[in-house]
Amino acid sequence: MPVIVYPQTNLTPVLNAIAQGGGGAAALPPGYMAAYLPDAIPAGWIPLDNSQSPVIADNPVLYALFGDRYNNPVDELTTRAQAASLIPAMTADNAPAGYVSSASTVYAAGYEAYRAFDGTTGSDSASNWITASGVMTGQLKIVLPAAQGLTKYAIVSRAGTGAEPKDFTLEGSTDGGSTWMVLDKRTGEVGWGDAGSSRTYELDASKLDGEYNAFRLNVTASDGSTYLAISQLILYGGHPVISQTPSGAFGLPNLKSSPAGFTGGVWCVKAG
Repeated sequence: MPVIVYPQTNLTPVLNAIAQGGGGAAALPPGYMAAYLPDAIPAGWIPLDNSQSPVIADNPVLYALFGDRYNNPVDELTTRAQAASLIPAMTADNAPAGYVSSASTVYAAGYEAYRAFDGTTGSDSASNWITASGVMTGQLKIVLPAAQGLTKYAIVSRAGTGAEPKDFTLEGSTDGGSTWMVLDKRTGEVGWGDAGSSRTYELDASKLDGEYNAFRLNVTASDGSTYLAISQLILYGGHPVISQTPSGAFGLPNLKSSPAGFTGGVWCVKAG
């Protein structure tokens, strides 16, 4: 017995098909998704684990339903393995050329936004971004010369007399910072310890297929009472690694994981 899931937005055609066909897998319409054990997949069903590439000529009904919607899925393992630092060591808020950093507030000269991207980490006296005195929240932004994908990011603490971020989001923008999308959210990040302590945060797989030309760390609470201080914000990523769809084939949802409560099952789609 399969695990049944929704086929499309409107369930009426499916229920009608089941009623008219007497039930069972054969009565289900094309595009319907269900899970079967690998050795019990009925004829006419395609597993959604990338083991098959449907050909348009053989599946015109499925192509009409899905088209190219799922083409070029992100290869998660390769994307994570090939991630590299996106920002070169910055020497000013707009140098190297093409990169522009900014912050919501700055304590004083010597604590500008770019110092969180200059590659210098360590003690109280090392290069840091610090907000204005008494300001415990803030935003640190970097604009890139070209859109990039993001895999993970790291925050290096200043410690000393400052305060590290406690609640924050890492956000991406496709329009240089006019609008933002939350890529990762953290709360209760306390106990950073010594200066130079680093914490790395991996993005969820669902966020790996986007490319952004600006990123910002938006800190809404910090662990202290003096100001917010960050030694380094390191962004890792690159252009998403794409699994190319074979010529003449079309994309289907990539559902490799077994559905909950059905160990070993394989998601499948009714082909016709």
